[in-house]
Amino acid sequence: TALAGADNTHLQALAKLSSLLINPDVVSALKAATKPEEVIDIFKKAEAEKDAQDKADAEKRKAEAAKEAAKPANEQKPLIVGVTACINGIAHTYMAQEALIKAGKKLGVDVRIETNGSEGVKDRLTPEEIKRAKGVVIASDKKVEMPRFDGKELVMKPVVDGINHPQELIEDI
Repeated sequence: TALAGADNTHLQALAKLSSLLINPDVVSALKAATKPEEVIDIFKKAEAEKDAQDKADAEKRKAEAAKEAAKPANEQKPLIVGVTACINGIAHTYMAQEALIKAGKKLGVDVRIETNGSEGVKDRLTPEEIKRAKGVVIASDKKVEMPRFDGKELVMKPVVDGINHPQELIEDI
């Protein structure tokens, strides 16, 4: 029905807004805005910047993964893969992804996270990444496709743990 499609569109819009509102510069600019047109311009600019950054990050990840894969196995940086997902897939999915990646950098570990939000699966993990991974972190409040991780060290917690305790989840692996 048209209403079901509208509900999904609503969730996608909320997910997009949430991903922009994680940026403190966007929040500061919105607080300083005095006209509706300024708010629209702030969101348009932030969305364009985020889309460009996401594309650049994906290309960088791909290049780094190829470079890392070309190294002998004993010289490769440890890789942990994971999935973040929440029932509504609005903010927690992306906040957990960001927190886990940052914690990985701090610990000297590459972290690749697949998100499963209201827009569906994004940044899907490849079979090669899963094979190379030392372990898997699932920070999710909804069902995740699990058979692909068979045989891997696995930590499974609620999505909020991916936000509040990312370092612990990575260390557990």
